[in-house]
Amino acid sequence: MDHTSIPPPIQSLLAERGVVQIDCVAPGFSGGAVYRCRDANDSVWALKQWPRETAAERVDQIHRLICHASRAGCEFVPHPAPWSLNSPQQSRSQQISQQISQQAAQQAAQRALPGTRLTVAGRHWEWLPWLPGDPLGGDAS
Repeated sequence: MDHTSIPPPIQSLLAERGVVQIDCVAPGFSGGAVYRCRDANDSVWALKQWPRETAAERVDQIHRLICHASRAGCEFVPHPAPWSLNSPQQSRSQQISQQISQQAAQQAAQRALPGTRLTVAGRHWEWLPWLPGDPLGGDAS
């Protein structure tokens, strides 16, 4: 799978984030598609498409777990980034309203992590800081 298989809505979000380079890399245990993305600031990110059979609830469950580990100081677990970006054209009242909504959403985070999973055409996507290294093979002990 190459980066041309990334659906247009995801490509648009990557463009908004200033992504200038996308490389398809070997997937890890999940079997999903993984892309290494470099932005104009030279930051490196991982774009992951989960396998079709992965339920949204499972992705949300994994995000809750890895966010907890990341907040607890586990440095080798990346914290998924939210898909929505604050637009510079947003009014101050829209930003405040969004912050209040985000606070309410954080309080309800026991059930879901709003915004860390994006579903397009029945496939779930996530955006995380890139971690150096190589994926383990499916036969790793």
